[in-house]
Amino acid sequence: MLPSSTRFLLGRWRYRLLSPPSLARAGCLHQTKLLSSSFERRFHASSNGLRIEEKPAASYNPKYEYIEECEELERYCPGGYHPVKLGDQLCNGRYSVAQMLGHGGSSTVWLASDKIQQTLVAVKIKTADSDDQEEDITAQLHDMPSIRRLEDVFVEQDIHAGNILLRLPEDTRRITDTATINQRFGSSFREPIVRRDRLPLEVGVPTHVVGLASLFVRSDEITDSHLPILLSDFTSSYCPSKTRQILSRTLPHIVPPEAFFIDKHNEKETLSFPSEIWTLACTVFDIFGSGGPFSVMGGGILQDQACALGKFPEPWWSQWEERAEFFIEDGTSIEFPNSRDRIEDRYDWFVTATRRRYEMAYPEEDEKKAFLEMIRPMLRYVPSERASIQDVIDSEWMQEWALPCRRPK
Repeated sequence: MLPSSTRFLLGRWRYRLLSPPSLARAGCLHQTKLLSSSFERRFHASSNGLRIEEKPAASYNPKYEYIEECEELERYCPGGYHPVKLGDQLCNGRYSVAQMLGHGGSSTVWLASDKIQQTLVAVKIKTADSDDQEEDITAQLHDMPSIRRLEDVFVEQDIHAGNILLRLPEDTRRITDTATINQRFGSSFREPIVRRDRLPLEVGVPTHVVGLASLFVRSDEITDSHLPILLSDFTSSYCPSKTRQILSRTLPHIVPPEAFFIDKHNEKETLSFPSEIWTLACTVFDIFGSGGPFSVMGGGILQDQACALGKFPEPWWSQWEERAEFFIEDGTSIEFPNSRDRIEDRYDWFVTATRRRYEMAYPEEDEKKAFLEMIRPMLRYVPSERASIQDVIDSEWMQEWALPCRRPK
């Protein structure tokens, strides 16, 4: 029996763009953020990386044996994930589940064949306890050419470089039988779910985890046939003019610094469009290179941001309790006082060096200069001082290198 109000979102399947630059992994429409926390909670920087405010890592007691790179199994509960197995028939048999494509905090995503349209679709199965706003926001954006529209939404009774999509070739979209899908993409592995106390699985928990479909396309093999590039997954979207947002619900390594210092009692402090400019900068950097400019490894995201961009402004610097673990008061690193680790250095490593390693063409100095001149204003600490989206569009790099790729030749 399905949890009450489990929602199914349907869309045409698409490739998903993924770093490193030599290899773009295929993904799907409405694929959720694969590296995001399974619960929408606020991240904090600490010497142990990220910790979650409502549930410290030390108190977390998993119920099931560990399985690498799978969804959070504890979310198979009332109001949580809906159990799905390969071969399941959805919407009165119209959609047949073939492979798993992804998972996030409020949904799982599956590749399925549409028996009526004779094509592949991505089925996003949302949890009953998730926010309903995604369908509403998608409907408001339906006329925008870069937004992927929903093909179908149905309810059974009782969108992070992962949301940037490329067109799937026509011959692949028309594959509908499971045997051919597995022959083309490989069969998904299945691993049994086992409780740590060895008790039987509860009702609503699947017997096996299904591995993600391994579908790849080299980024240097992307052609006009893969266009247009589309955006998907608006699960955590909000309207700043209507909603005060104080919790960042994006991937940990692209969370803007202001998210850690917002005073929830001060109604004037909120996340808004400047916060999205920060995450956009990290995403563009990630796509252009083999990783984003910041990492949650080591001392955590705030420590890495301060290493690359320098000391935080007040009062953030004083409010950051863990700063003394990594920096002296002038912002100099304690562990590496003489090292160079600025945005320029990270560009050289993640963009230039990586492309050389994969024997790919890499940007010349004039493009590097223009790219960094666009990125730096997007990564200013003070939100009001960041570049606007119009500034980004008008930048030299966007006009001379990025946008010409879409112009008719």
